[in-house]
Amino acid sequence: MVGVVLDSEAAEDKAGVRVGEGGRSVMDKATTDLWWPHGTVEQVYLSSSGRGTLRMTRLGPDAFLAYVSGHVDLELARRMMNVLTKEPAGLSPILLFGDWTGIESYDTAARVELTQFFRKRRPQYHAIHSLAKSKLVAMALAVANMALRGLLWNYADRAMFEAAMKELLGVTPPRRH
Repeated sequence: MVGVVLDSEAAEDKAGVRVGEGGRSVMDKATTDLWWPHGTVEQVYLSSSGRGTLRMTRLGPDAFLAYVSGHVDLELARRMMNVLTKEPAGLSPILLFGDWTGIESYDTAARVELTQFFRKRRPQYHAIHSLAKSKLVAMALAVANMALRGLLWNYADRAMFEAAMKELLGVTPPRRH
């Protein structure tokens, strides 16, 4: 069964649809079930801050999938770090898959703090596989990867990103809406 966790700023509107700050729909239970129909997801974390949205799915004891859309500010970056810090991992190093194709812009402070977060916790991570279509985001990932000493695997092609996920996790990646 899928567990949906909404951050403290998310609530339900009158129709029972979960909404985040500004009244945007975050995700409802039916969408969650369609988004990962395999029944193996342990938890979905949803958050919205300002102009950006974070959706993190725990794919197993040592694997997460993060999807970020809109603008990534420091608050949204900290919410992602909070999930990764509070969610206990299994015995293996963590695999993080990041679909950053929905990112329109980001604050430099968010990029810097995320890089510092992963650099400090480098031994706890097997790899971070990132998909980005924006040249700006891809460039930021490449620069961050130098500080992270090769922790990031960056993809511009969704098929290659999904093939890596399938190979490493043995599952077909979830489809986002």
